[in-house]
Amino acid sequence: MGFSKFLDHFQNKKYNKALDIYSEVETLKIKEAAIYKSRILILIGNQREAISTINSVLDSLNEQTETVLFVIARIVKSSIILRMHDNKLGLEFALDTKRIIDKLDLDDKLQVNSWMGLLLRTIGVFHDFGGDLDIAMDYYNQSLEMEKLMQNVEFIGHCYNNIGEIYREKGQLDLALQYYERALEICEKDDILMMSILKSNISIIYQMQGNIEEAIKLELEVLHLTKNNMVQLDPMIKSSSLLNLVIYYVNLGKNETARNYQNELAALAKTSKSNFVIEMKLLAEGYYLKSSARMKDKTKAQLIFEDLLEDRSKIRNHEVVTSSLLSLCEILICEFKISNNNEVMLEIQNYLEDLVNISRINQSYALIASTLVIHAKLEIIMV
Repeated sequence: MGFSKFLDHFQNKKYNKALDIYSEVETLKIKEAAIYKSRILILIGNQREAISTINSVLDSLNEQTETVLFVIARIVKSSIILRMHDNKLGLEFALDTKRIIDKLDLDDKLQVNSWMGLLLRTIGVFHDFGGDLDIAMDYYNQSLEMEKLMQNVEFIGHCYNNIGEIYREKGQLDLALQYYERALEICEKDDILMMSILKSNISIIYQMQGNIEEAIKLELEVLHLTKNNMVQLDPMIKSSSLLNLVIYYVNLGKNETARNYQNELAALAKTSKSNFVIEMKLLAEGYYLKSSARMKDKTKAQLIFEDLLEDRSKIRNHEVVTSSLLSLCEILICEFKISNNNEVMLEIQNYLEDLVNISRINQSYALIASTLVIHAKLEIIMV
């Protein structure tokens, strides 16, 4: 009876109520309940307790006699590692889990099927963050087919969002917007997490299309969603929204407002252990300083972007790399206008070469366009 109530609260996204009655779950169901508990913990942003809980579950399970629960726990652990900072470890763990599933007998596979969509999406996101967009798209489409097979409408929406992300990163904005809006249509109103992600993603499309005012409106809705519904916004989503608001207001020349959101993001980074949030905080600081008319501020921004690129293997999102490269090019072009120094020109050309290579590998039309703009600026000042 306790497990049934617990699972009912989980499925209805009443996460705090589920956690409140977790102690009432009967002994025979406690391992299964602990798997769901770890899912709740990661959804509310408690990464440390989530990984501790799922590790305890895996330690308690017998892979030979509790095969299905063991595999499901590994799938959930893969999704938890995704919210942390080790892309390489996470991808290896998720792929190893898939290999284990491939060897299961038919009956066990059928019992795991309802979780396969999550695993395939998780592998896709790891590839997406690593910049392997075509491989990511393949896994997202596999996940979509699995969720359709299981008739899981909610997670079909998650797949549409992921597919929209790939189209956005490639610069195919109309297609991206179609998938985001399709996901929004089937997103449940009480799914604050997914609603926040979709609104933030759509705001980026609006910004890329030049509609900054509408983009700002959507990002503010993301921040208000959680306040109005009294739920905790995932630090990763909140940090992305705050970074976007910094960029949008800087582009509008409203630097004081941008500074306020930058400060809010800096405060969030202090309380969060997430490397992703720290990267968002550094990007926001760099963007703000880059917009200054003073060279000393631009120099500070340059150091931030260079530090971000110092060990690219530790960066969890390849867009942090491309944003830093583009920003460094813009800063160095300003320096070249003043100094006409050939070493500065060489630095710019090296960064541009990196951008061209990344855009070719990912077939990212948006990045190609941004790189061409940098080339054009460079050609103008060299005339």
